[in-house]
Amino acid sequence: MYNESQRADLSGNVRTIQIITAGLTAGAAFFLVFVLVIGAVGDAAKPAGTPIITYIAIGFSVVQLGLRQFVPDSVAAASRRRLVDERRQSGRPARYANAANAEIVDRATDAISLCQAFKVKTIISAALIEGVTFFTIIAYMIEHWWPGLALAIALICGLALHIPTPSRVEHWVEDQLRLAEQEVQLGG
Repeated sequence: MYNESQRADLSGNVRTIQIITAGLTAGAAFFLVFVLVIGAVGDAAKPAGTPIITYIAIGFSVVQLGLRQFVPDSVAAASRRRLVDERRQSGRPARYANAANAEIVDRATDAISLCQAFKVKTIISAALIEGVTFFTIIAYMIEHWWPGLALAIALICGLALHIPTPSRVEHWVEDQLRLAEQEVQLGG
């Protein structure tokens, strides 16, 4: 499918995405550990009253997870549309089925472009979750209410799920290339 140079470009992009998402995940995890250690050392008595900040954090989590469902996908769709528009303007073939060298190069170039779109989409998606994760940890730090801790741990696990594998990125890129091809053929 890709030659060694193209595969190296893709794997370099994947490695960058892995480092960024692992850093986002580790930052939230280390902050949670810090809060737990400080809470264990200090006076971590649960304050009396309603844990309003945790309720707000839960509400923000729901909103952010909802945004996470469509904002990154709209970024991917915009990148795909840009790819289709470039294809139309340059007069490039609508299909990749022909194994001509020019089309193989175009496919590889498109794959690298879409890999960049995957990077942006993944960072946006992880950042939406990371922000609310820190807010939830702070809510737990203030109120010491266990549902806040459980939500923070679940959100950190959700951040960890954003760390991509090379095969996942390749499959995503191939799916996007197939969708772009369909959009060109359908005139969409």
